[in-house]
Amino acid sequence: MGKTNKKGGSFWKNVLAGFSVSFFVLSLGAVFGVVSGRGVFIGLLSSVIITLITSVISGTKVQASSPTGPMAATLIAVLAETQSINVEGFTNDQFVNFALIFSGVILLIAGILKVDRLIKYVPNIVISGFMTGIGVLIAHKELKILFGLQGTEQITGDLKINIAITILTLILGFFVVFLLKKSKSEVVNFIPPVLLVIVLSSLVVYLFGFQSQIELVNVGNSGVSFKDLKQLIHNQLPPFINFEMIAKTFPYAFKFALIAYLDTLMTALVIENKLKKKANHTNDLYAQGLASSVIGLFGGVPGAQSTVPSIMLLNEGATRRIATISLGIFTLFGFLFFLGPISLIPQAVFVGVLFKIAYDVADLKPFKLFLKKKKVSFWQLIFIVLIASLTAFWSLNFAVIGGTLVFWALKGMNKKYSIRDLKLEKESEGVFDEV
Repeated sequence: MGKTNKKGGSFWKNVLAGFSVSFFVLSLGAVFGVVSGRGVFIGLLSSVIITLITSVISGTKVQASSPTGPMAATLIAVLAETQSINVEGFTNDQFVNFALIFSGVILLIAGILKVDRLIKYVPNIVISGFMTGIGVLIAHKELKILFGLQGTEQITGDLKINIAITILTLILGFFVVFLLKKSKSEVVNFIPPVLLVIVLSSLVVYLFGFQSQIELVNVGNSGVSFKDLKQLIHNQLPPFINFEMIAKTFPYAFKFALIAYLDTLMTALVIENKLKKKANHTNDLYAQGLASSVIGLFGGVPGAQSTVPSIMLLNEGATRRIATISLGIFTLFGFLFFLGPISLIPQAVFVGVLFKIAYDVADLKPFKLFLKKKKVSFWQLIFIVLIASLTAFWSLNFAVIGGTLVFWALKGMNKKYSIRDLKLEKESEGVFDEV
């Protein structure tokens, strides 16, 4: 009997994990829809489609795929770069959409050729730097949004109130997780920490009547509806395909595919290490390839297996594929029925949640061991900081590929100049140790 209850408890905990993270995935879609210029509705629809497709096909059983920062940034760059490219009969959007469809084909071919095997040559020390860089990138981005730095559009409303809400949410992020970990109640174990933090922070805002003085999450319809979807697809698809089109779009399609490859498989490695379960990386490429091609059909926002929501799933106690499938279902359900309640959440609450996620993502264990003068050397730490800096402030591709090549080049040289790799669990958190 106890075994049955345990299985049942695990099932519902995984379902609730998907439910909790679905709100965050929808918000990502909305944000990247706006950032890319393709609109809130298209961003939300992209979240739904990517999540549903990858939840069934992906080789990483516990993962969350969605529009991501690197993919959205690549879309913005490609849209700008292709303005000057003239292919008769094609609009700029149709050209870029074909590049997205083409990138999906490249990922499918990469899966068939088992190119995913190359990711195993990425050393743990590079993964550690990559994760720390992602953490810095998230925190830096949220600071810019909170204070309107470096030309970033600032969240509107009273700055002092927004800062207070962000700090409150961040504190609750640590406090709620601590309390839930200490609790021995099986009922408490069903509560998703992120959702509880969002609800508590939002309640405080409404309790003090601050909601009219700050910005709430904007998920309003951008003017596109399901009735228009057929016409939308017709307008976004290229009118024909020829050799010139294929040749001119290939460099951009390859760029989309490379970012998706790295974004997806780096996240897959992290989740794999945390769960100690081998993922099928070939299926990960198939899933992302199919999702990218479908996204290109209607001019959507491309995505990949995403580090932040995947880690949030783990934070919620997800251990089975049902968590990923329920994430897809609840994302669709939320898109159809819960845009209203989502729009009541203060924007600063998500800023606070993301600061906590930034802390969780960063691999801080090597720094702690170095300060304690245990195992991790000065040069290992310098290497990690370099990879983290490149990831956060220059190029994810260059950080991972360049860092890996440098590591193996040094390893092949005189041992005096080589850098020892980190040992997972002992010298690296893999992801984090707060779960």
